[in-house]
Amino acid sequence: MDALITDIFQCDECNVSKNHLKDYYGGKCNSGIMLIFQNPGAIDESKYKAEKNLLKEIAKCRQGLHNYWTKGKQRGFFENLFQIFHNNHLIESEDIEGYINSREYFRDFYITDAIKCHGKTEDVDREKEKGLWSCFGILEREIELIKPGIIIAFGDRALAYFSKKYGKAPSLFDQKKLAANSAKIHGKIYKLDDFFLIPAIHPSISYHSPCDSYMQKLEDGISVYRRLIHHLPLGKDDYVSS
Repeated sequence: MDALITDIFQCDECNVSKNHLKDYYGGKCNSGIMLIFQNPGAIDESKYKAEKNLLKEIAKCRQGLHNYWTKGKQRGFFENLFQIFHNNHLIESEDIEGYINSREYFRDFYITDAIKCHGKTEDVDREKEKGLWSCFGILEREIELIKPGIIIAFGDRALAYFSKKYGKAPSLFDQKKLAANSAKIHGKIYKLDDFFLIPAIHPSISYHSPCDSYMQKLEDGISVYRRLIHHLPLGKDDYVSS
């Protein structure tokens, strides 16, 4: 894992990686649950300086993620998400607010981004043919090392990796098709190799509109996974795609 983390912070495979800071969060390395988000997003990088010590750099990245998750509309989304995991007996904490405040989620989940660099969306898109493949190689190594039981992939760029490798998600380069198909597969559960995949639309859609349907479909997929790992019977409307 140390070699992988070093490669993330030293990557210079594309113009985005050469000109922007990287993020790495990690978490529980033997976790059964892996959460993959799109990319760290754009920040004022002039205010940040990369740490030479990797542990300090990771701590700074985690703090940045925590700050983002706990403000504004994002907080409500993640409170709902972790409540779903609790309802399905995948995390123990009943105090979800305290769970988030104490950053306990790093003890239960392995958390990463499909794209490791900060930068504007348009910068990432210009480099996607070269840069994404480099990031996807790192993501593939993460999955091989973590060996998750289930992966929840949030957003088009996270889903693009699985499109490339398995052909289960929409086409990477057709953005209109990708957006439309993401909605169709949101919350469904797929069996891929030795893990299950639940594709999810980017959480931002729930920041600007009621998210009951978004969350319900996500909980449906997570509930199927819970019953599968505990060898419980599936309901008549439950299914697993392969």
